[in-house]
Amino acid sequence: MTKAMDSYGGFMNVKFFSFFLLTVLAATSQVRLERIATTISLCTDIQSAGDGSGRLFLVRQNGTIAIWRDGQVLQRPFLDIRSKVSTGGERGLLGMAFPPNYKDKKWFYVNYTDRSGATVISRYQLVGSDPDLADSANERILLTIPQPFSNHNGGQIQFGPDGMMYIGMGDGGSANDPEGNGQNNRALLGKMLRIDTESNLARYEIPPDNPFVNNAGYRPEIWATGMRNPWRFSFDRSTGDMFIADVGQNRFEEINFQPAASRGGENYGWVTMEGNECVRAGCNRAGLTLPIWVYPRTEGLSVTGGYVYRGAYYYGDFVTGKIWALRRQGNAWVNELAFDGGRAFSISTFGLDEAGDLYVANYGNGEVFRVVPPTFSSAGVVSASSFAQGMTAGGLMTVFTRNVLSSNGTFVAGSLPLPRSLGGIQVRVNGNPVPLLAVVRNGDNEQVNFQVPWDLQPGTNARLQVGSSEVVEIPVVAVAPGVFGLNATDALLIRGSDFSLVTGAIRRGETYVLYASGLGLMDLPVAAGEALSQVARIRRAASLRIGGAVCDIDYAGAAPGFVGVYQVNFRLSGSVPTGLQDLLLSVDSVDAPVRKVLVAN
Repeated sequence: MTKAMDSYGGFMNVKFFSFFLLTVLAATSQVRLERIATTISLCTDIQSAGDGSGRLFLVRQNGTIAIWRDGQVLQRPFLDIRSKVSTGGERGLLGMAFPPNYKDKKWFYVNYTDRSGATVISRYQLVGSDPDLADSANERILLTIPQPFSNHNGGQIQFGPDGMMYIGMGDGGSANDPEGNGQNNRALLGKMLRIDTESNLARYEIPPDNPFVNNAGYRPEIWATGMRNPWRFSFDRSTGDMFIADVGQNRFEEINFQPAASRGGENYGWVTMEGNECVRAGCNRAGLTLPIWVYPRTEGLSVTGGYVYRGAYYYGDFVTGKIWALRRQGNAWVNELAFDGGRAFSISTFGLDEAGDLYVANYGNGEVFRVVPPTFSSAGVVSASSFAQGMTAGGLMTVFTRNVLSSNGTFVAGSLPLPRSLGGIQVRVNGNPVPLLAVVRNGDNEQVNFQVPWDLQPGTNARLQVGSSEVVEIPVVAVAPGVFGLNATDALLIRGSDFSLVTGAIRRGETYVLYASGLGLMDLPVAAGEALSQVARIRRAASLRIGGAVCDIDYAGAAPGFVGVYQVNFRLSGSVPTGLQDLLLSVDSVDAPVRKVLVAN
């Protein structure tokens, strides 16, 4: 019996994977992009008003804001302040923010560099009752911050979950922070600021719980210090956590993290640190909050911060056109490449609409895209062998998806242990990546094949996510037997005498091998993605009937050399009727879908 199983291994690998279609492509991505606009040149910000209108507000560096609504960009600008804005390089109209309850207030805020190059935070309001036109002549300037150089202006403004306005300020520019603003506590440059704009419309106020409000050594507006040029920060809508992308000098780009429970006061290190390393040898790291993620100049040259979307923080690089998904996994952060647009894709900003969909802008050619995530339903998650629903520990599953691949192709695992990523795609069960066998698209048909973790408990629900899809709960069952087939109806059988594939009739009194999935736990442990090299019987009782007649089972357990595949060695009894018959495998009285076999006279 052991010899038969071992000898069949090489053939089974080739045959098994041949069911997963034809050509292999070189690369793909975890997300697809759908173009929604082509005329937003030099886009610096994408915002939604939260007023139920479904509009996007597309900010241009030149001093105008366009509205995207019902699938098109409106011809008339929402705001035009070109006469007030200095543009070029890193200057311009850089950000906008809508306050809580904007629908009733009808005012909003912008961040721009004025004709002298200073940063200006100001408020505008609508023209009468027209929701698509702001009054450019009616400006209330709240804050002006002189800029010593033309670069490192920051530019992001955003209201936090607490209703306060947060402002990201660069260190004032040039290189290596020549004025020392990042660590100068009396300067607003090189900081994250927090102010109250809604309590008093005549001027901003200092929130009484700001961390340095009673410290004469600090400007009271300061929320956090040690920033170089925070180009986009955002709050997780679900948790309130803040992510800050800070552009590096010449070694590292970094992502900083501030949990929702923080009371502020963090020092993110610049110019003492760049990324996780000292700018100068022997620096003092005491009291510094280091980034949760950095990447070197081999991966990108200018980080663009994004948003938390479908459980991961999506951000990109302005120069290399890459988009990554950063997520917490246990106590660690895991970073995955989600899209690679190349150097022609200049990622200048991201945005979220009211529904939580993610958008990204190409600064260079004026295109704005919606991120299209993979989708699937619980009904489309089935056994790879039987297409029955329900996950079983260690079983092979197929999930029928949409939007995983952007074009036809097949990615197949080529070695053991099975990889946790194929073609840039990951599948997660309860938040953890699982082994993948194949990712396939052929026209409108798309599927992903994966192995279920061995530690799932029957009677629970597993949380399944494919790429950046929504999380879908799938019931976990003890067993869900299924027999692999040559086609949709006929069982795949191997002769025990010479290990050849059965292509015709089987004969009474001879021994055969069938392959199955979903038979449950075995009497030897095996890691997910790995294959046993020895026999290991299943813990539950198996039975096999052909044409209603019971067949003797010699072995039901692991198929050595295969991941998530079981084999059943059986002898065809003399009482099995001849002709085309039903083959029915059962485990603990749970029946597999019927397969057909032809029994010889």
